[in-house]
Amino acid sequence: MTPPRLEPWSKIGVIEPSHFDTDSAYIAVDRHRLDDFRPYVYRTHDGGASWTLIVDGIADGGTLNALNVVREDPVHRGLLYCGTERGVYVSFDDGGHWRPLQQNCHGLRYAICRCTTATW
Repeated sequence: MTPPRLEPWSKIGVIEPSHFDTDSAYIAVDRHRLDDFRPYVYRTHDGGASWTLIVDGIADGGTLNALNVVREDPVHRGLLYCGTERGVYVSFDDGGHWRPLQQNCHGLRYAICRCTTATW
C-alpha cells in the first residue's frame, strides 16, 4: 500500500526492505516536481498497511533538501542512513530521530547510499 498522503508526482526514489523483519520497509519520497523540497521518509512495520513519516531532525530548510535515498544498515538493527540534496543523515533509533553525518562534506547531493559489512 502507498502512504495515504502521497499525491501524483510524488516520486518514490527508493524502497528499502528491512534486513531484519519481512513486514518492515522504508521509502524515500521526492516531491520537488511539486515545488515541495521538504524531506519525506516513511517507515512501515506491518507490511505496508500503515506508514509513518520519520523526518525528525532532517533539516527542513525548504531549499533543495528533497530526500533521495534511505538505507538500513545490514548488520545493526535500527541504524538508518538517508541522503538528501544537501547532505547525509543517520538515525540510531529506526528513524525516530535523525542527525547530520556531514563531517566536511556540507552541501553535497547524495543520491546513492550503499551499506556494506566490513571487517575491522
